[in-house]
Amino acid sequence: MVSEYLSLYVLFRSAELLGNIFVVLFFTISVEVFVAYILDFRRKIEFLAIICINLITNPIMNCFLLAYRVGAPSLVEDPPIFMLESLVILVEWQLLVFVLRKNQLQMLLLSISMNLASYALGVLILGDII
Repeated sequence: MVSEYLSLYVLFRSAELLGNIFVVLFFTISVEVFVAYILDFRRKIEFLAIICINLITNPIMNCFLLAYRVGAPSLVEDPPIFMLESLVILVEWQLLVFVLRKNQLQMLLLSISMNLASYALGVLILGDII
């Protein structure tokens, strides 16, 4: 009987976390597209690149974070979040350069700006949902 309740709890908790990953992904894409727009990246190809790149990097990062955080008290206190965010910035920077064929420095600044904004606003608005 206890194992059945435990199995149901794990199933519901997994569904909740999966739903949260989709919320975080949508939020991240929305913020990063908005930041790109503010920074004068307004072509359709630029928006599509940002969306597609985030569809790759965001779920991977959140899965790594989830795997690490089992039992950890707070997103902000987790040391790997800064390592993961730094890695995401570097990966997204290189993907932006590759896809958009733009200046390396310009794409690095875009990647840093988008990720800082989405992380900061995510912590403020969404809190610790993953």
